[in-house]
Amino acid sequence: MSEVAIITPTYPSLAANPLRLELKTYPVQFQLPTRFSDVAHGKRIGSIGMARYCEQARMQLLTTLLGKERLHSGTWKAFLRQISQEMLSAASFPETLTVGGGLRHIGNSSYSLGFGFFQGGVCVGLCDTTDVWVGDNGRPTAISDEFKNLLQKEALPL
Repeated sequence: MSEVAIITPTYPSLAANPLRLELKTYPVQFQLPTRFSDVAHGKRIGSIGMARYCEQARMQLLTTLLGKERLHSGTWKAFLRQISQEMLSAASFPETLTVGGGLRHIGNSSYSLGFGFFQGGVCVGLCDTTDVWVGDNGRPTAISDEFKNLLQKEALPL
């Protein structure tokens, strides 16, 4: 008789907080159309496609919080350090994704954004991103008070 291995995740689930599964938790909400190029099996969107939507959601949220001019003027300088994503059920093409997002945490030189992806009122995926603020030399530096204030306007109540 063979033994069955039980796999225990070594990372905390993004879905551990039930508030993350409710669209009303997220202060910023918008729609993202799905793309056929992100379909992996049948009408299901694969994990690579969901990572693309996470990046698209990150940029849309930053545009909402900071404004398009700041993002493209060279005053906003940050790089994406990490993306964590968790697929909770199958997202389908061609249904639109409703995305909720907001600031999860802000530190001295980094900040984290959190996102929920919804179809038909159901959370199909979660994503967190961490960006590091950098100076002109490309090295991590303290986030200015101006940008901290802009980011904190849409903090998640978690």
